[in-house]
Amino acid sequence: MINELLKPDYIIFNVEASTKGEAFRAISKIAFEKNITTNAQDFENGLWARENLDSTGFGHNLAIPHAKVNSVTSAALIIVKFTNDIEWESLDDEPVKMAFVIAVPENDTENHHISILSQIARRLMHDEFTEALLLAKTPQEVEALVKNN
Repeated sequence: MINELLKPDYIIFNVEASTKGEAFRAISKIAFEKNITTNAQDFENGLWARENLDSTGFGHNLAIPHAKVNSVTSAALIIVKFTNDIEWESLDDEPVKMAFVIAVPENDTENHHISILSQIARRLMHDEFTEALLLAKTPQEVEALVKNN
């Protein structure tokens, strides 16, 4: 499922953000520009609604924020690599360098986000995989890692 939802232009490097709020704004703008959502503010609100339940900081410098909102046109996976380390209240108290962002429509009866989340989490459990992701120099390297693991 990840391979179908992750398009090459959904992997963005050098995303400018210094705080989680700035990260969510930048991610929401990207989702809008990529036609994943019809409303950037609605998407950002969805990210915050989920984040306020519990931190999406996975650990190992990675986060998995997600939003299930009406403005999402179809399920998608966005991967962003930030220019700065971001405090995210992660499980291991380490800052976030990269985020796997899951976007699903509110009416997603198939529960795509649960399936996507579990697939991502399984991959991120492997230290070699997370290290390779963080060391990747190009979006193409990230795409190859994600789609071939």
